[in-house]
Amino acid sequence: MPLTAAEYILLRELMQKAGVVLDREHLMKAVFHRSWQYEDRSLDVLVTRLRRKLEPTGENERIKAVRGVGYILN
Repeated sequence: MPLTAAEYILLRELMQKAGVVLDREHLMKAVFHRSWQYEDRSLDVLVTRLRRKLEPTGENERIKAVRGVGYILN
């Protein structure tokens, strides 16, 4: 399944720093060109869509959420 432009940018950011936790602020600016707001769920929705494409069975979670910080690619 092809990636959207936003999914591609998110995956690229995570791959460039694989194994490092990237905070929400960094990812929001890289993908959406705006600051992260507490109520804004657009990054979470995008991560969910990307996970479904990368892990269709949901067995191996490559993109992990780090509570209160952001996301990491294992």
